[in-house]
Amino acid sequence: MNVGAAELEITPDFEVELCGFALREQPCAGVLDPISTRGLYLQDGSQRLLWIVADILALEGQFVADFRAWAQRELRLEAHQVLLAATHTHNAPSTINLTAAGRRSDRFVALLRERIEQIAREAIANAQPCEVVSASGRLDLAIDRRNQPSRHVDPTVWSVAFRKPNGGPFIAAVLNYAMHPVALGHGERRISPDWCGGAGTSLARSLSADNAKPPVVLVTNGACGNINPPFHGASRDLVFSWGKSVADAVAEALLVAPPASDPELRVHSARVPIAMDWHDADGVNRIAEHMIHVLAPKTTWPAQFVQAAQTWRETLTPLVATGGGKSHDIEIQLARIGDVTVVAVNGEMFSRFTTDLRRALGDDRLFVVGYANAAFGYIPTREAYAEGGYEVDTAHFFYNSFRPQPGALERLCERAAQQLRSLK
Repeated sequence: MNVGAAELEITPDFEVELCGFALREQPCAGVLDPISTRGLYLQDGSQRLLWIVADILALEGQFVADFRAWAQRELRLEAHQVLLAATHTHNAPSTINLTAAGRRSDRFVALLRERIEQIAREAIANAQPCEVVSASGRLDLAIDRRNQPSRHVDPTVWSVAFRKPNGGPFIAAVLNYAMHPVALGHGERRISPDWCGGAGTSLARSLSADNAKPPVVLVTNGACGNINPPFHGASRDLVFSWGKSVADAVAEALLVAPPASDPELRVHSARVPIAMDWHDADGVNRIAEHMIHVLAPKTTWPAQFVQAAQTWRETLTPLVATGGGKSHDIEIQLARIGDVTVVAVNGEMFSRFTTDLRRALGDDRLFVVGYANAAFGYIPTREAYAEGGYEVDTAHFFYNSFRPQPGALERLCERAAQQLRSLK
C-alpha cells in the first residue's frame, strides 16, 4: 500500500470566536496551544482514500461538497474517496453556524480550505510503499455524562499505523477514542486542540525513530455524543496527560505489531435518510414560543435559549412551508484498511452505536469516526428519548434542525452493518 502524510498549522493570527460553548465569553483571548490539520493518503491499486482531520468542532456540508468537487477536479478523486473529519475540539474558531456558540469566521474557513488543499497535494506527492500495522487497547477514562439508566461508554482505543517496509520508521498513524474534547471547559477562551493535542503529540513521540521525521498522527473522535472526560475546567497539564493516556493505550503494541498480511484498501460510501420529528409552521411557532416563555426562564442560560429558539423558528418556518425537513441524509463512509474497518458518520452518535455495530458484525476490529464530513447534531439511542436531557430535548434547537425520530441510531447501525457485509 502506498501511503503519504502531511500536516500544517491552522492557528489564526486574527480575531475569531470559539465554537462549542453557549456560556463562553467571546471573542477568543489568545492561543493556549496551536491547532493543526493533518492528512493521510492511501492507495492500493485503483482504491484511494484521502483522509484529512482538523482541530475544529465540525464542518458544514457545503464546505465538504466544495472540497470534494475540488479534489475530483484537481486530484481525480471520487467523492467517496475523500474523508474530512473534525476532532470536535470546543476551543477552535467557529466553522459552522451553531447558534449562540461562536460566530462563524469566514476568514478562518477560507484559511482552513487553503491549508487542507495544500495538505492533500503534499500527502499525495509524498506517497511511498508502507506496511500497515494496528493495535487496540483499553482506557477507562471517559464517562457517560448523562448518568442515566442507559449509560454506556466505549473504552476501546484503536490505532492504525503505517511504516516503511521491513520495520522501518513510521510515516503516519490514526488514533481513535470516544471522548468529547471539552476538558478545558467554557471558561478557557484560548485556542487549543484540547486532549486531542496531547494524544497526537504523545503518540508521535512514542513512534518516532532516531534521525527520522516524526510520524503524522491523525487523532479522530469516536461515537461520543454522550461521553465526556472526567470533568470540565481541567488544567492544561492535566488535559495533556489525559491525551497522553489515550496514546499510551496503544503505543507499545504498535511498536511490536506485525504487518498486516493482506494490506488491502477498500472504500465505500452510502447516504441513509433518517426520519425527523417534523412539525408544520404552526407547530414550529408553538414550540419556539414554549421554549422562549416557559423553558428558557428555568435554565441557567436563558438568553442563549431564547436566541436559539428564535433562530430555529426563522430557519425552519420557510423550510416547512415547502414541505421540507421531514428527513435528513446521513452519510456512512466505510474504509477497510488491512484487517481493520473504519466507519465514519457525520453525526454526534451515542457510543452504543459502535458497540452494537461490532456485535452485529461479530467483529471487534472496527472503530467509528464521528464528526466526519457534513455536521449534523445528536443521534441518540432509542432509550435516551424516554430519559430526556440536553442531547434529546434541546441540542437540535442550537443546530437549527428538527431532531431525529427515535430509532434513527438503530437504523443507521443496521444499514452500516449491511454495507460492511457487502464490503468484505
